[in-house]
Amino acid sequence: MSQEPGIVRRLLTSARTLAATSRQEQQTLLREAAKQIEAYQSLLALYGSAAYEIDEDICGRLTDYADRIDFSYLDETRLVMLEAAAVIRRLRLLLGITPESSKP
Repeated sequence: MSQEPGIVRRLLTSARTLAATSRQEQQTLLREAAKQIEAYQSLLALYGSAAYEIDEDICGRLTDYADRIDFSYLDETRLVMLEAAAVIRRLRLLLGITPESSKP
């Protein structure tokens, strides 16, 4: 049974092959990233971690960007996806969650 790639891998792949990814797929991916970041930030807040403050407004920025993606340049979209992947990686590290690449 094959496992679907995680959000970070999908963000990085989409950032590399952006021209081949539909706007709808890009929007869905950015919204999914925002939800995952929000969940990780909530977990950090439960632990009382000051790390919750890291990239606090990125969820809103990702959602807003997804809403106006039709008016954005590919290079800008690529940077937003790479930023989202980096934030998810950082939050996973803070939470002690195993990175996707090391999962079987």
